[in-house]
Amino acid sequence: MRVLYFSLTLVLLIPILLGCITNFERVHCNIIGYHVVDNNGRLGVKLYYNSTDNITFKSTDISGKEIDRLSVTQRIGEVILNLSSYHTNPPDGIYKILAYDVFGNKIEEFSMNIKKPSLSIENINLTWWKEGKDSYSIVEIRAYVKNNGNIPIYLDKAYVKLENTSIDVKTLENVVQSGYRNVTLSLYVNSLKTKEYNLSLTIVDLDNNTLAQGTFSISPSVDLKQDRFSKSWRFGGKIYSLTIPLPEGLCNYCSSFPRLNLEDYSFYAIDPKVQGFVDMLAMKLKSMYRGNDIIDFVASFAQNIEYRNESGEYPKYPIELLHDKYGDCEDKAILTSSILYKLGYDVCLIRFEDHMAVGVYLGNNSYQGKVYYTDDQGKQY
Repeated sequence: MRVLYFSLTLVLLIPILLGCITNFERVHCNIIGYHVVDNNGRLGVKLYYNSTDNITFKSTDISGKEIDRLSVTQRIGEVILNLSSYHTNPPDGIYKILAYDVFGNKIEEFSMNIKKPSLSIENINLTWWKEGKDSYSIVEIRAYVKNNGNIPIYLDKAYVKLENTSIDVKTLENVVQSGYRNVTLSLYVNSLKTKEYNLSLTIVDLDNNTLAQGTFSISPSVDLKQDRFSKSWRFGGKIYSLTIPLPEGLCNYCSSFPRLNLEDYSFYAIDPKVQGFVDMLAMKLKSMYRGNDIIDFVASFAQNIEYRNESGEYPKYPIELLHDKYGDCEDKAILTSSILYKLGYDVCLIRFEDHMAVGVYLGNNSYQGKVYYTDDQGKQY
């Protein structure tokens, strides 16, 4: 009986001992390959790996500070680790990717040398609009740029200088992959004559570091096929007519922009990337009307665009409403508020259960003896 008992004990202990040996076996991780990518607005490194157990990857910057970490349970797969913050070009230097087992032991490490972004402006193409006899405006610039490196470059805005006019404009594109790309600027520079100008263009990143610059000789040239919006409407017993261009690059940007799940639609009215177009629209309407009730005049312009009830929620940018030539109350409210805001008014969007309107703050004054909305600071609209 003792022999049998001893044998059974050995039989029971052997699997336990084998299990202990298995648990303490060294974990292996192999990085099969990698490449640097744009990870939804952040510079990232995409890793292809295989491992013998669960592991944690970590990325560190040039000072050794952790940037990102990610744990994985798949034995074979791919992961993306961030190397920068949102829309930011990281400093050049050595970045590391580290792999750890479940006990925190480092089992793999490799380094990457991230170099300073190299961007050049190869050429520019301008969209002109003829305002009148020997009077032109620039409504869009497309810069043909080249990313001379092999990693994405993040842009923020451009400084445009034309004689005595200097403006800064947000770029519609925020990332330039390797190779040649177009970078679009929506702006409004008016009162230009039929002559040659020197235009200076400087593209910078979010930290205002210069990425590329160039100076180009330009002169007015009108594209007769330019898409445009034309509208005539009656206000105060008089007929008004407006025709403005609809720049292709801005139309494409707005129509392709994913609709955010926001209750506050003011984003579409004050998005800094579309302000060049709103500048043009506001200046045109202001120059057309000399009366005191400019608020009603702007509202009449928006209200005379065809109303069409739309299924679902799709707030339109101002240029989208003019391009489609129809919209619902939300679209018209966004358009009206964007123009009045550009004209210097304190405005808000007022959402009702099945309607949206524009509120205008008039100080201690009321509109026709009525107040429609009071915000949490006591301001009355």
